[in-house]
Amino acid sequence: MRLPIRGSRVYADFDAVARRLTRNDPRLAADRAAFLARQWAVEDQQGRVRLTADPRHKLPFPIVYRLEEVFAVWGRIRARVLWVAARIRTSALARPAPEGEAATDSLAGVRRRMARVPGASLVAIADAGHMLHHDQPQAVAAAIERFLS
Repeated sequence: MRLPIRGSRVYADFDAVARRLTRNDPRLAADRAAFLARQWAVEDQQGRVRLTADPRHKLPFPIVYRLEEVFAVWGRIRARVLWVAARIRTSALARPAPEGEAATDSLAGVRRRMARVPGASLVAIADAGHMLHHDQPQAVAAAIERFLS
């Protein structure tokens, strides 16, 4: 059975895309949103603007897997790993864990999961949410540069 795939939303112009981006991420500066709008969208022949992302990325993952299986794979990683996380969580992904389950979208949850990756390094970026590379691009770049040097 195939699931229906909703098409890309249509916007009047690139400014409308930028407004949507800042509505989704209040930390995103207007100039960055304007830049991203032109990277993420394209104008069609009717002058409308559509995101270039594949809408299928919002579909559920087609394969069921168990967290224990993921942790077993992570435990075999031998490369150096940098895990960059936001220090605060205000995104749509930051939901309370269901009763009886441990929170996984908190810094503590990241640390618990990261402990499964041998020798992984964690950098927590302050004043950033889910889109931390938009919120604090210099801090994210600096963390990656330090890790790679």
